[in-house]
Amino acid sequence: MPIKFYFKSAGIILFTFLGLFKSPEIQSQSLTDNVDMSFGIKAWDPVHIKVEDKTHSEFSTPVRFTALNSTFYQFMLVINFTQFENLSPKPSPREINLSHGTNNLFTFSIHVPGSGYGYRYSYSYWLTPSDDNINKEFPFLIPLKEGVNVIAKRRFSERVYDSFSGNIGDTIYCMRRGLVTAVPRSETLDFRLSKHDCLEVLHEDGTYMIYHYLKKSEDLTTPGKIILPGQPLGILSDSSYLLVTLMKIGKTKNLITPLSIAYTIGKTGTVSFDEIDGMEKSVHPREVVTAEMTTRELKKVGKKQ
Repeated sequence: MPIKFYFKSAGIILFTFLGLFKSPEIQSQSLTDNVDMSFGIKAWDPVHIKVEDKTHSEFSTPVRFTALNSTFYQFMLVINFTQFENLSPKPSPREINLSHGTNNLFTFSIHVPGSGYGYRYSYSYWLTPSDDNINKEFPFLIPLKEGVNVIAKRRFSERVYDSFSGNIGDTIYCMRRGLVTAVPRSETLDFRLSKHDCLEVLHEDGTYMIYHYLKKSEDLTTPGKIILPGQPLGILSDSSYLLVTLMKIGKTKNLITPLSIAYTIGKTGTVSFDEIDGMEKSVHPREVVTAEMTTRELKKVGKKQ
């Protein structure tokens, strides 16, 4: 019977970022809301390694490694084999991108059938970095119903940047196509980047838009769903205003930094929040709404019109 010696060490690389984010355009009379963006990969441990190893078989069966990502966030994984005997081929450490669900990693065969074999490994994972070349002028929709005036939240006569005043129960709309990774919840045991009253959308370029202060009891979408620009994504809570935060995942493992948001007002180019606050109304131009849609999504939109 083959002898298996096996050791697992989950060397999770951790980073917790907790702080007040300010957009580069913030002037002396503009504030961000006091929003903490924090997360604990260690606390939720969303990635698990599974090994299929039929040690009691009389035949030389493959040893399979898979990784289960229980979330809709993208993670990078590295497995380092410190002991690898009578198995082949031995993999070199490399970064593997993990999507939701089961991800196939390695399949090893026993080099000398009937002889003992063994392996020892450690692994680490972290949030997949955003793209290197992010289009900082990508046009984002104003997240309000078309025709509604943009009025920032004021606190002590100072403006909260990237905030939108409204009424309890107002519908909030998606600003850019993406994958919903988290929705507002009263409680959750799931990994997320933000607080429980936020909805998070992962964009194609690896950035995340965080929609703060949405009602926790209203589900207009679910994690794992692709949401399109201009589609309803949440209901405004009793805070009576929305705050949006665009986040980039850096090359430094799990480092999250804010990005400025470029808004569309239906004209050529984009504008900053300074240029829409108190001066513009929400518009959802078709060319912006459809910019990142797939062929299938475009057909659906065409049928509805």
